[in-house]
Amino acid sequence: AINWDNKVLMFLNLVFMVYVFYKVWTLGITVSFYSSNSSLDLKKYKSVLKIYLLDLDSEMASVLTAIGKNPSIRSLYLIKSFQGVKLKHIPTIMDALVNLIQKDDFMLTELYLSENKLKTDIHNFINALGSNQHLQVLDITGNLMGDIGARLLAKALQINNKLKTIIMDRNMITLQGYSDIVYALENN
Repeated sequence: AINWDNKVLMFLNLVFMVYVFYKVWTLGITVSFYSSNSSLDLKKYKSVLKIYLLDLDSEMASVLTAIGKNPSIRSLYLIKSFQGVKLKHIPTIMDALVNLIQKDDFMLTELYLSENKLKTDIHNFINALGSNQHLQVLDITGNLMGDIGARLLAKALQINNKLKTIIMDRNMITLQGYSDIVYALENN
């Protein structure tokens, strides 16, 4: 481990944030870092990337691809990030998100994908959760995925035993959808 004083850590945070801001067209992006103590073990260093309400449209797929090249990101917040995107770009963006969570060398543990109103566009992503072995927390609140999305989530949960927390209210799921999820969790 390398020992760093607080001034050096703050400078490194600033340099990294400027770099990320430059690389990802930052309007609205914040980057936070967490370290367990004042000594910095670079392998244990994890970062949080928050992207809110960006009007990136078709560029969002490129942003997600660029994010996948940074193996230190552990938490990714994409809250209301797709609301201003034209509908024709959503499938490309969701494909990039699926590719991101399927990368073995990208060990994302938390993904907050809430309030994006993706409806059926979230289905392929949910289906891909079955093969993800790193994600532990998923927030898909407010995506209006319906019972088909709940059924796909149930199927993914039968395979995926790493996901520990799912936040999923405001998704237009009926009792049947929740029953499918409960059955899957009982058989996981």
